[in-house]
Formats: sequence, C-alpha cells, structure tokens
Amino acid sequence: MAWLGVRLGVQADDSVELRAGSVDLPGALLSVTTLALGFLALTLAVEHGWRATTTLACAMGR
Repeated sequence: MAWLGVRLGVQADDSVELRAGSVDLPGALLSVTTLALGFLALTLAVEHGWRATTTLACAMGR
C-alpha cells in the first residue's frame, strides 16, 4: 500500500533543484536527539518505573 502511494503520489526529483553536498544539520541533530531520548526513556523505565518523573520527562522530550 505504501509502495502504491509513493508510485502514484510522489513525483520524481528535478535534478536542477538538487544541491550536491548539502547536509540537513538541524534535521540530523533532531533525529539523534529524539533517538537518544527514546533509548534513555526505555533505560530509565527499567530502573525507576514508567511513572517516574525522569522517565516521563525523557519520553515526552523535555
């Protein structure tokens, strides 16, 4: 189903609009931070429980 949506709904990139060597630094930092907080929340849940303030804060990204 996803394949069909991509084939019908997403158009091919225009090579004129592409920039070689550009890096989405804010997006990369956000992705790494989100993954780190998610793994930290799982680790804290094992140690302190799911209802602990630190676990909930990490799970919510605060």
